[in-house]
Amino acid sequence: MSERDAFTLRLKPDVLRFVQQAAKEENRSIPNFVETVLIAEKRRREARASSKSETST
Repeated sequence: MSERDAFTLRLKPDVLRFVQQAAKEENRSIPNFVETVLIAEKRRREARASSKSETST
């Protein structure tokens, strides 16, 4: 089992409503939804950085 760190996340009310609704639509918990979105963003940035390094060599 992987270890996870916890932290507090403050969101603007409209962003919180969006996250709550999106998590509900995907049948996920709010923490799981947020983590999934962040993982996708991390992968997108890593792929972009990887493609930049490949084109610069």
